[in-house]
Amino acid sequence: MTDATPPPPRPQVNPRIVDAVTKTALSVMGQARAESQAVAYESLAHSIALVMHNAGATQFAAKQVETVVVAMACQSIMAAASKS
Repeated sequence: MTDATPPPPRPQVNPRIVDAVTKTALSVMGQARAESQAVAYESLAHSIALVMHNAGATQFAAKQVETVVVAMACQSIMAAASKS
C-alpha cells in the first residue's frame, strides 16, 4: 500500500539559454587569468612608486642635514677667525 507517485517532469531549458550561460562562463574563466595578472602588476607598480618616493624623501632629508653641517662648519671657522 505504498503510494508511488512518479517524479514531476523536468522542465525543458531553452538551448539558447544554455548556450549563453556556457559562453558567459567560458568568457569569465578566460578573463580570470588576465585580471589576476593585472592586479599583481598594479600592486607591483604601486610598491615601486612607494620605494621611489621614500628614496626621494630620504635624499631630501640627507641634503638638509648636509646644509646644516656646512653652515655649522662655516660658523665655527668664523668664530675661530674672530678669536685670533
